[in-house]
Amino acid sequence: AAIVGISPTTLPAGTFSVLTITGSGFGAGPSATSFVEFPDADAGSGYIQPNAVQYVSWTSTQIQVQVPTKTSGSGTAGTGQIRLTIASSATVSAQTLTIPYGHLNVLSTAASPTTMYNTRHVDLNGSGGITWQMYTGFDALAAPKASFLRAFQTWRCGTYINWQLGPTVATNSIGLDGVDVIRFDIGSELPAGVLGRCTSYWSGCGSNPNQNWFVSELDIAFDDGTTWQYGPAFPTGSQYDFESVAVHELGHGHQLSHVISTVDFMNYAISNAAYNRTLTPTGDLAGGQAVMTRNLSGGVCSKPIMTALNSTNCIVAVPTASFTFANPVCVGQLVTFTNVSTGSPTSNSWTITGGSPATSTISNATTTYAAPGPYTITLIATNGLGSSSPLSKTITVLASPTIAVTSASICPGKTTTLTASGSTAGYTWTPGPLTGSSQALSPASTTIYTVVGSNGTCTNSSTGTVTVLPGANVNVPNAFICAGSPTLMTATGATTYTWNPGNLTGASQTYSPSSTTVYTVTGSVGTCTNVKTFTITTTTTLNVNISPNNATICVGQTTVLTASGASSYTWNTSANTTTILASNASNTTYSVVGQTGSCSGTALATVNVSTCATGISQNSLNDLIRIYPNPTENSVTINFIDSFSGTITVYNAIGQLISNKKIIDKNQTQIDLLNQANGIYIFKITSDNSSEKIIKVIKQ
Repeated sequence: AAIVGISPTTLPAGTFSVLTITGSGFGAGPSATSFVEFPDADAGSGYIQPNAVQYVSWTSTQIQVQVPTKTSGSGTAGTGQIRLTIASSATVSAQTLTIPYGHLNVLSTAASPTTMYNTRHVDLNGSGGITWQMYTGFDALAAPKASFLRAFQTWRCGTYINWQLGPTVATNSIGLDGVDVIRFDIGSELPAGVLGRCTSYWSGCGSNPNQNWFVSELDIAFDDGTTWQYGPAFPTGSQYDFESVAVHELGHGHQLSHVISTVDFMNYAISNAAYNRTLTPTGDLAGGQAVMTRNLSGGVCSKPIMTALNSTNCIVAVPTASFTFANPVCVGQLVTFTNVSTGSPTSNSWTITGGSPATSTISNATTTYAAPGPYTITLIATNGLGSSSPLSKTITVLASPTIAVTSASICPGKTTTLTASGSTAGYTWTPGPLTGSSQALSPASTTIYTVVGSNGTCTNSSTGTVTVLPGANVNVPNAFICAGSPTLMTATGATTYTWNPGNLTGASQTYSPSSTTVYTVTGSVGTCTNVKTFTITTTTTLNVNISPNNATICVGQTTVLTASGASSYTWNTSANTTTILASNASNTTYSVVGQTGSCSGTALATVNVSTCATGISQNSLNDLIRIYPNPTENSVTINFIDSFSGTITVYNAIGQLISNKKIIDKNQTQIDLLNQANGIYIFKITSDNSSEKIIKVIKQ
């Protein structure tokens, strides 16, 4: 095999970046005897192979492979020449691949296919990041503690990773125990030649090939048998620089892998008297910033996203307490005290005089005040380095204004004015919205108005009611009368009435004007009044009617004609009654003159006579039938001497069919006239053998 070239010549490791190798004689693909190798950045010498899943493509002239870092397998790729082995014969590239930084990866073999994943930091402490804690014995050593904190700040202010320092712990071991501990090892706990070690623990979710992995815990241990230079002086002779090692191990915690570069503190090794305490822009700093970009892209596995620090809060020091709040506030208002303390406090202690609650340990405390006045709020912020000086501020609590609104009662359609008081900054009325201290209101029904007022800071509200009383709705019909005749006029829609002219009282009045006259009635319901005008129109002509004004009867029958519209009547038959019984052998026109006082009127009615029962024998049933009572008030009974089968048909006086009843083998039956008008009814009784009898029945 021959390597012609590699491209590109600079790539990071563990970021799924693809290196392309071109040449010839590469064979068919990776195998146990054909593979690509990278310089081993964990040892500084030798080579490591990528995992099988990191080969992208392989042909006889081109190989594409991801630059590897792994948590299991053969290690981490570093800067150097690429070695290619084909059928156990090795060749190296003439070009050097520069690897400025690497990211730690998780190699997941839990299910097929085996997959590589990157990792990220999330919010583990509820304050946007991860809280480290010093073992009490480490914390008691001023020099290593100060050196570690300088390294801690290097990363915090270099990439703004949200690492916080919590209170000391008694935990003096490395393990997945929920404590991100900083400590020295005990005896030969660390392997020979190892100055320090950062252990990353990961948790994940999902299933291959779709998983997410995040850092769930970090632990650091330093060798207690090394001759250290804690600084800030630089190491000499046999001393090893503690701050350089601390920055290096924290880099692993940042999820960076080893590199092969003596100018980068992520170099796989450091010698005595050497030091490297600062971030290199294109190396470890660029690698850490790339991790932070991933950290800020979103939380995973139901864990919140990490919140980045900034230049104002990345410095590692005892916190300086600071907080802000709205001032003044109102009684009963929920007040939030926003914690803006510097130094990344990991705990807070609030004393809130007069508030409820009066104390709090959360970052942004809240409270309410039940009474107005000035009150003091004090905050002490604490991190792993100590507590801030107490910071006290004063808040002014104002009473809400007392808003008062008048109420009123009105009659329908009327207007009233409601007035609000107690505000120094205006009023808002609803329904509306309306503004101003007074409102002229005319609601259609009882309405409650809510008025909001302010003293400039605090608001309050009250209500006023406009009650719409039951109204008077007077009604009196117009009337037409004969001049001089009395008529009774009745008003409705109120409880009391006054009639004019005359100033008369009562629901009804009798009037008999000699000419057309206009009257008024004033009705009252409580305090509400209504006026109605009506007219009594006089006339000398009456509207007289005859009912029915056109009727048809059978020969020999009668019908009742009834006059109306006057007080007395004179018929052309000389009768002076309201009703007459009309019976003629031929069609006849009847007339009546009605008289009321000096007024009169005339009406006409026609009675037509029909043969009706021509050819019917009316005598065949004469001796066989009895009908009683006649006259009757409600019903009649019909008796038959023998058993009767046939039909009984009943007509009124104008020939309308009232009833049609079938009888089968009966000696008696009843016909009900209860709901019929008084007058003459014609009963036609027809047997099944066609014999008929016609009988007149009077209902009175």
